[in-house]
Amino acid sequence: GENMQISRAVSFSVPSQNHIGIYVHAPVAGTAASCTLGKYGALVGFRRMDTTFQNFNAVELGRRLSQHVVGMNPLTVGEMPEIQEEEAKEGKKEEGEGKELENIEEEGSRVSD
Repeated sequence: GENMQISRAVSFSVPSQNHIGIYVHAPVAGTAASCTLGKYGALVGFRRMDTTFQNFNAVELGRRLSQHVVGMNPLTVGEMPEIQEEEAKEGKKEEGEGKELENIEEEGSRVSD
């Protein structure tokens, strides 16, 4: 066996109307049912808003959502202010570059006329 030491651990809990979905990719064999170890993992917290559909399996939905998070490997989930600011700056740079290209094309057409 490999000598592994866990230096940090986190415990999550949610109110009874909320759910936590979990998915662990490449689970380690022989881990306890209450603690799954693996190479990649995701936790997704969600709350059921519409109660009209009675055949609702929160465990399965949470597992599938978490599986998609692991598969897509996102840098972030949701809208973080820092990322929005960076995307706005990048958008402004691209707009400026587009204007420069338009000016160059206009000048080129004037020269050829």
